[in-house]
Amino acid sequence: AHSTGASIIIEHLLTSEYDALGEVVLVAPLIHSAHWSLSTTAAAILGPFIDTLPRVFRENTSDRDYIEFVRIDPLQPSRASVDWFEALVAWNERIENHPSSPRPLTVIQGDDDSVVDWKYNIQRLGELFPSARIEIISGGRHQLLNEAPALQTQVLELLDEEHAARPPSRDADLGFCEQGHDGSPDLIVEVDLTATLESRQVVGIEVGEPVDVARPHRLDLVGPA
Repeated sequence: AHSTGASIIIEHLLTSEYDALGEVVLVAPLIHSAHWSLSTTAAAILGPFIDTLPRVFRENTSDRDYIEFVRIDPLQPSRASVDWFEALVAWNERIENHPSSPRPLTVIQGDDDSVVDWKYNIQRLGELFPSARIEIISGGRHQLLNEAPALQTQVLELLDEEHAARPPSRDADLGFCEQGHDGSPDLIVEVDLTATLESRQVVGIEVGEPVDVARPHRLDLVGPA
């Protein structure tokens, strides 16, 4: 899970009694955003009067092609919601005094990340998950999965390492990957099945009759995710 997605996983692991996620890898996780004290003060002062602020597009990767892709992407919002930031503050308050969890997980973080307060976040994750494995990518920015090839390779190697180390005891394991800007498939669903899979929906595609397989199946879905 990346950035805000990692925040969702963090809360799930801390608060849910049901944990079927297998190995968890948090990439550039968001707890505090950068300039946290300044941002919280500004939100408290301006929040009653404004709903949005102009979005600042940071150079959050050293991949110039990706930066240009985001800049011209018509689906990228041009303004940031104040409510979104206030929700992040409230979320931090919810987990502030939460008991730690013994659950192991891996955190991959770049040390040139200007989007999140990564030093604080790493420290806080160490408190919440004392068994966490922390991996620092030297020179990596916030978009580690869309970094320049040399940095991206380091991240992918760590993900492959986690994948190879997982125990083979799970009945089903689902993994998702968003579309890359190089024209790769919009969504990749990788399903490992070691037992009979009953009929169910997977991102809108029906897996019909029970299937008994003992090898990975990969579905490449072309179309909007």
